[in-house]
Formats: sequence, structure tokens, C-alpha cells
Amino acid sequence: MPKTRRVAGVLLLLVLAVGACGNTERTPARVTISGAVFTDFHVDLPCADGPPAMRPDELSGIKLTFSDPQGVALGAALTGPLRAEPIADGCRFLADYQAVVPPAAIYRVEFDPPEPRTLPGGGYFDGAGQLAPQEIRHDQLVAAGFTWTFEAPPAFVVP
Repeated sequence: MPKTRRVAGVLLLLVLAVGACGNTERTPARVTISGAVFTDFHVDLPCADGPPAMRPDELSGIKLTFSDPQGVALGAALTGPLRAEPIADGCRFLADYQAVVPPAAIYRVEFDPPEPRTLPGGGYFDGAGQLAPQEIRHDQLVAAGFTWTFEAPPAFVVP
């Protein structure tokens, strides 16, 4: 009988341990952060009617590098193709991204835009170059549905 009690005791401990594991919150091994980098042009033209030179193509191909506050790299993503959406007084240009990173208490993102495209006359869109590093807490990102969007100023450099 003592051997049976030991086996029963071990089984009971095993059942309790498995039950306890099932009740704990598990931290996911990876989280997916998605969003867009965008800029708004407040012009009196529908998006489709705007001149091609007005398109901020530099929003496409921006490298986003995600890290924790200590600078440990968590992952990276590139913004995709440029798309346009009409807004009340103009046009919003966006380039979407998606990054899969390990969970962190705080996420930091830095931007590395492509070289600006020189427009006729020598000017160029500089909004992508003016994106500054940003941080967000994990709980804020959860509340936002793991969507993190960044606004580039509608800035052009004119010679």
C-alpha cells in the first residue's frame, strides 16, 4: 500500500502542476506590430488629381528598427508601397509596415528613410527624413490593438 500512496501522491502533484500551468498567463514569444507611416497634404485637389511630383514616394521603403530602451534590437520592417486616401481637405499618403518582435516592456522605433527623390527644380520631400525616434509602452500598444502609426510632416525642401 505505501507504494500505491506514493504513486497517487505523485499523480496528484502532477495534476495540480498541470492545472496551475493552465491558469497562468503566458507571455507570447512574439508580437506583431503593424501600422503605417503617413503624411497629410491639405490641398484642394482629389488624391487622384494631384501632380505625380506631389507624391511623397519616400514614405515607401522606410526601414523601421525596433529595440528596447537599452538599445537591444528586437526586429525591423520596411514600409510597403505608397497608397493614397482622401481626407476632408486633401489627401493622406500612407505606407504600411508589419514587424514581428519579441515582447518588451517598452518599444523604441527609429526610422531610416530612403534617399529623397529630387523633383523638377531641385526640391524634394523631406517629411520622411524628419521622423524622430519614438517609444511606446507594451500596455499602450495592447490598448491600440498592436497598431502603431507615425505621422511624417508634409515638408518639402525647395532650393
